[in-house]
Amino acid sequence: MNVYRSPTGRIISFMVKSDDENWDIVGLNNAGSAVSPERRFDKWPIAQGPLVSSPQKACILVDNLNLAQRLILDHTDVGRPRRAVIEAAMAGRCGCPLQDYCLSPRSE
Repeated sequence: MNVYRSPTGRIISFMVKSDDENWDIVGLNNAGSAVSPERRFDKWPIAQGPLVSSPQKACILVDNLNLAQRLILDHTDVGRPRRAVIEAAMAGRCGCPLQDYCLSPRSE
């Protein structure tokens, strides 16, 4: 077990090369209240954040706040992967699988 203190004071506990299926970090925050994060890679979401997210397997959404657009990468049908750039206003109506009305001239 190894411990690292980040420049912001966060304490990170980790094991180097624990195995190929688990994250090396075993604890976050300070030693008194260490949080054990999910270590199995197969249980992590592909992406989860305000700009890049993955609401389901084989679907990635990338938001461009400056252009008010969303890039949708839809690989739910492996034989027919699709992508589209939509206006942010359509984000609630368009997702994976991509419907034809969501496709724009910039889609593939």
